[in-house]
Amino acid sequence: MLTFREFNESQKARNEEKALDVVRRGVNLTRREDFWSEFLSLCGNADGMASLLDVPREKVTALHGRITSLIEKASGEDTKKKDKLIKTGGKT
Repeated sequence: MLTFREFNESQKARNEEKALDVVRRGVNLTRREDFWSEFLSLCGNADGMASLLDVPREKVTALHGRITSLIEKASGEDTKKKDKLIKTGGKT
């Protein structure tokens, strides 16, 4: 049986994985690297975004650090995938 602490940590891990999935999809959405930077610039208006999303202002202000961290994780995964590619000798 899980303790409350273990349960809480597993919930956080699942939530982060869900958020990471959204960031991955966002990066691939427009095939443009600046999608998230443009989104984060919208979050610069924390009051407006909080009103739009119907969430507390503090949640919007926390998005910048969270999204930046997840982008770094996602780009690290892409680098690992590229390192695993097998070179066939053909030109790319």
